[in-house]
Amino acid sequence: MSVLEIFGYVSSILVAISLMMSNIFKLRVINFIGAAGFSIYGLLIDAYPVFVLNGGIAIVDLYFLYKMFMSKDYFSLIYLYDKKAVFLNQFIKFYNKDILAYFPDFNLEKYENPQIIYVMRNMITVGLFVYQPLDKDRIEILLDYITPDYRDFKNEKFLQSRQIPKLIQEGFSKYCIETGNPIVQTYVKKMGFIESKESANLFEKCFFPKEDSFL
Repeated sequence: MSVLEIFGYVSSILVAISLMMSNIFKLRVINFIGAAGFSIYGLLIDAYPVFVLNGGIAIVDLYFLYKMFMSKDYFSLIYLYDKKAVFLNQFIKFYNKDILAYFPDFNLEKYENPQIIYVMRNMITVGLFVYQPLDKDRIEILLDYITPDYRDFKNEKFLQSRQIPKLIQEGFSKYCIETGNPIVQTYVKKMGFIESKESANLFEKCFFPKEDSFL
C-alpha cells in the first residue's frame, strides 16, 4: 500500500469519526480535516468528483467554524434553592449515566444543604454546578457537569467570573474538588486547580491568584 493510499484511508476514516461526535465543534473540526485531506487525495489521483465534493464539504465546515468563533453566546446562571425541584431531578435523571461516568459518588440526596446552580447558554440549560461549604475558607465542588454538546471552557469561565466574587463576599477563598477520574483531573488542572499535598485526588484553586495556598 502506497503512502498516498494510506493518506486517503486516514482522511476517509476522519470523516467517518467526525460523524460520531456529539460535540458540534469537534464534529466540524474533524470533518474539515478529513474532508480537506480526502479532497487533496482526490486531486492527486485525478478523481475530480472526489476532489470537488470533499472540497465543498471542507468549505462548508470552515464557514460554520467561522460562525461559531464569531458568534457571541449569552450566558446566565440560575440559583436553585430546592433540591427536589422537578426540572432538576429530570435533568439529573436524563444525564445520570454520563454524570456518574465522571462523578461516580454524586448523589444529591445525601447532601443536606447543597448549593445548586444551572448554567444557561443562549437560554439552554447546559450545565449543573453543585457545591457546599467544606470549612470556613473552602467550598467543595460536588458536581461540575456540562452536557456533551457544550463542553468547552466558556461555560466554566463564565461561572467562575460570576460565582467567585459572590463567594469572596461570603468569606470563602478557595474551591476544592476531590476526584480520582483522570478526565476530570485534567479538566480541573486546565482551569487552574492545583493538586493538594493533603491527598493525591484533592485539587484546590485559590480565588486570589497571587496567593500560594500550599506554602
